[in-house]
Amino acid sequence: MLKRIAIYCIACLSVVFLVLGYFWLKEWPERAKASSELKAFLAEETAQKTALESLGDVSLDLSDLSLARLEQKLHSPPLRLPGAQNTTRLGWACGGQRCAIWMSFLVPFGQDIAPTATPAALVVTHPLFADFNHVVVGGAYVGETVEEMKKFCKQRGYGLPVGKNRISWDKDWSLVWVDTNGKISLLVFANEKMIRDTAARGDGNSTDAVGVRKRMAR
Repeated sequence: MLKRIAIYCIACLSVVFLVLGYFWLKEWPERAKASSELKAFLAEETAQKTALESLGDVSLDLSDLSLARLEQKLHSPPLRLPGAQNTTRLGWACGGQRCAIWMSFLVPFGQDIAPTATPAALVVTHPLFADFNHVVVGGAYVGETVEEMKKFCKQRGYGLPVGKNRISWDKDWSLVWVDTNGKISLLVFANEKMIRDTAARGDGNSTDAVGVRKRMAR
């Protein structure tokens, strides 16, 4: 009797292991793909961290933000990509195609950007493993609290809400942010004056300028 029970238990366990093994093998390609994507993501984050730290502490002034000034502080951009609405995106502190600093210029991709050109938008984030406040823009930095940022902006006479997580930064620029638990994880500055002036001229870049504003508002 005991022998029969033991044989029955072994048979049941064998069936269980066979079923588990089947599903494990069936899901292996998906697990391998997820593992590969995670490794690639972590490698890019580490490369971003290294590139960002190599720049040292960076302070950017929105009132004096030409391409020449950017290259003086950040060196030549390692990444140049086509942006939406016929613009060009330049990236610094990059890992793969992920960068901690992005600038968008109202210049079609492939054309030269004048050294005196000012970006239509500036995006600052930080790699997963990097320390905060490596990059400060007019006193704002990723990692500070939303309340600190708003207080600082209001002290300068600005900070008027103009949308969800969007305020006036100064007379020319607006700021959009993303926060996690009250701490800023992404800063996006839009050159509102450039966007207004370009749209008012109605030249070939007017649609591009309006597109930048719409993306900022989302």
